[in-house]
Amino acid sequence: MEYPTFITAGTSWLVQHWPLEGVRLPELVVVHEFGHNYWYGMVGSNEFEESWLDEGFTEYSTAVTMAAEWGETATADLPGLRVGAFTLNYAGNHLDRRFDRIRTPAWKFSSSGQYGFNSYGRTALVLATLERMLGEETMARVMRTYHERWRFRHPGSRDFYAVASEVAGRDLSFYFDQVVEGSGVFDAAVTELTSRPERAPRGSFVRDGERVQVTETEAAEEDEAAESGGARGYRNRVMLKQLGEVRLPVEVELRYENDRTERRIWDGAERWLRWDEVGPDRLLEVRIDPERRLPLDANRLNDSRRLESDPRAAALWTARFLFAVQQGLAALGL
Repeated sequence: MEYPTFITAGTSWLVQHWPLEGVRLPELVVVHEFGHNYWYGMVGSNEFEESWLDEGFTEYSTAVTMAAEWGETATADLPGLRVGAFTLNYAGNHLDRRFDRIRTPAWKFSSSGQYGFNSYGRTALVLATLERMLGEETMARVMRTYHERWRFRHPGSRDFYAVASEVAGRDLSFYFDQVVEGSGVFDAAVTELTSRPERAPRGSFVRDGERVQVTETEAAEEDEAAESGGARGYRNRVMLKQLGEVRLPVEVELRYENDRTERRIWDGAERWLRWDEVGPDRLLEVRIDPERRLPLDANRLNDSRRLESDPRAAALWTARFLFAVQQGLAALGL
């Protein structure tokens, strides 16, 4: 409960004993309800008409505060499982969330679930993504300026947009129009990765100003000679696609066989992008958003693609599963 200056919270017997004593539910509730003293108590946001300005801002502030105190185990520190500040918000984000926009009156959401996610979790992810785009210091100034300028004045969404753009020093309407005013989701994906040895040209074509005819046998011999000498290189291809409606610039990391890495920026203006290149190194892996700067991404499973499978992921999750089983049996005394 979040009456101004009067907060109540509760706990349960379960979260006071192993293995759940690392779950910080009372702390989470207290921090969240305390935040309401600012975002609806002092700023005076209208939770009925623009719930994201109250519940969402409070949810984001709660996650930031919890992370500052407990780091990557802000929400829970369980045997074999650490739950971060934004983990629960991200867990509710998926491609089916594209039916309601964040800026919707509370009574007009298609369901209570859509109200809850858009007003709380999705708003927290929108603000967290904005923080990664602007930087922590700039984002802190955005929130502080908005609060100081508009407290006791009942601001609306457009007022926050204006403050954010002013403090950031650039027009952020492209972002808010998509993620708050629109109902789309963000899902950038690596859909294709190939790397093949470059082959000699076949058939009839112009070389050095003269038309030449190269047979399949001649080309195969040339390929064999080049491969043994390591001179021809590889033809690498990468296909990126925006599977959702929201388009944001993303960083893309390319890793080659000699441990060389390269990072590029995809502006996301188009729904798809293909890179074709011929180089000396074989391309092994492509990763979108390698620093995890875009919490709004609705599906991280398609953010990367490897040329060859990596058994380490399966081994890691197998070990975690067995550890969980072991802890469960120990708790039962078996």
